Amino acid sequence: MDINWDINVDSVLSVIAALVAIFALFQTSQQIRTSNKQHLFDKRVEAYLIALVLIESYRSHRSILKRLLHDEKLNSVDIEFYFFTDNDFLADIMLAIKLQTDRDQRNNFISKIGVIRDVGVKFRFLFTGNEANILSAFVLCYKELLYRLYKYEECIYPIYNTDNTFGKSLEELLEQSNEKRHRDLLRKSIEDIKLAFDELERNNIEQIINDQIKL
Repeated sequence: MDINWDINVDSVLSVIAALVAIFALFQTSQQIRTSNKQHLFDKRVEAYLIALVLIESYRSHRSILKRLLHDEKLNSVDIEFYFFTDNDFLADIMLAIKLQTDRDQRNNFISKIGVIRDVGVKFRFLFTGNEANILSAFVLCYKELLYRLYKYEECIYPIYNTDNTFGKSLEELLEQSNEKRHRDLLRKSIEDIKLAFDELERNNIEQIINDQIKL
């Protein structure tokens, strides 16, 4: 029987080339999968480290918020703002509450509030389960607390730091500035973050989320 070696060699080479191409495709797919997992890991760690800073900050300083819930008149909330920004992540906006006429300080505060909001939203996409929603809610409540402290100070600072009252009483000035509305919104943010934190601790969220951070 005659064998056409040229055809057989061509066939073998074709098969080998196909196998090499398949192997290369598989290897590329594995590399992409590993790269995607690493990217997800990095994003999760970045968001979680920020959340941990906020959790520890609230855990350490939550007791100082009680005054704001019970005092009828609040002449300043800057001390509370200082405490809740006294960490590596928020230290650059610590002075914003007293330098509200400084455009750079104000812009920096608005920018950082946006970063916290984005982190809170991202948790719902980076992590799975209801645990992600619980942690997201806490981060967003922390953002709202800082915002409401800032807005309340913005409301009352001119009243307590000016000699020109135009003949009006303190009560009239406070009413004119919508102080009660700002105070009510601030108190709601304090109540909301307490509920969010209690839910976080009750469900052991820190440990569950920590377990999800893996390649």
